[in-house]
Amino acid sequence: QEVESMAIANFGTRTEDEHRSKAADYERASISERATLWADHGVRSSPLLRLPYWNPTLWVVADPMHNWLLGVLQAHLSD
Repeated sequence: QEVESMAIANFGTRTEDEHRSKAADYERASISERATLWADHGVRSSPLLRLPYWNPTLWVVADPMHNWLLGVLQAHLSD
């Protein structure tokens, strides 16, 4: 995939179950394993995942100031 492109088609999708599974793996992992899991999947555990009605793949707020105005999102994608 082209990393420099911000086109939505270049971003993969993940189901709620996949996200929760990766977060559970992160929760059970040792501190050294967590760094690898974060780098590989970009998912960490969150208290919000304890809420059965909360869908992390649909209800994520994009912070315009940090992601777009300051260029943080582009920096993360290019590293």
